[in-house]
Amino acid sequence: GRKKEIFDVGLSFTVSQQGVRVSDLEPGGPAAKLGFIEVGDLIIAIDDENVPSEGSRDAFVQSRLCGPRGTSVVLTLSKRGMQLRTHVQLRRTHLFGAAELRDRPPAPSSDTFPSSSSSSLPANISPSLPHNLNGSQKG
Repeated sequence: GRKKEIFDVGLSFTVSQQGVRVSDLEPGGPAAKLGFIEVGDLIIAIDDENVPSEGSRDAFVQSRLCGPRGTSVVLTLSKRGMQLRTHVQLRRTHLFGAAELRDRPPAPSSDTFPSSSSSSLPANISPSLPHNLNGSQKG
């Protein structure tokens, strides 16, 4: 059973008394690319389904933000200081869980050789030829 890839719109949210707020935008993700959604925006509804005022709003929002790749989802947002409700349509093109992967410490890469090897020249280079070395160091 290969794990089915789940896609979302590249945003994180927090749930509080006030409701569900955008807490983070994944750089280069669909929500960030749109350029309209900002951290602090309230998510009021998803696909015209109102976010419940109580209960497991976390699961409600997460399950509706996620879906098959390329499908679209409509968020109803309320921005700070604006009475207007705005509908934005996003495509799910951001791989769900990619942020978690990215935040892991990087695996040791192949270029982690001891840097001391570059400072000590091999013994077979004669120090009496400085012009050769200087000429080749350009660039």
